[in-house]
Amino acid sequence: MIPWRMRRWAWWLALAAVGFLFAPGWWHWQRLQARTERLATEIAWLDAENRRLLGEMARLQRDPVYLERVARRKLGRTRKGEVLYKVAPPTAATATTP
Repeated sequence: MIPWRMRRWAWWLALAAVGFLFAPGWWHWQRLQARTERLATEIAWLDAENRRLLGEMARLQRDPVYLERVARRKLGRTRKGEVLYKVAPPTAATATTP
């Protein structure tokens, strides 16, 4: 019969071998879980952004006042006969003079 100390070492050796064999797979699984969580967060953000853009697109298509406001603000559009004035932000030299 095998002495109990030898059996204990055999169990520890078997446990270490199993750990050695499964550790790389476990680490890979952990990395995949973290990546899945990051991608799920990104997908949720992209879905929200997509809904926001679809809402803005629908509003641009049905609301001419909003369309005009956006065209004036983003594209610098003016009505016929209007003059567009753009005020430059003050520079450091002009900001210090009274």
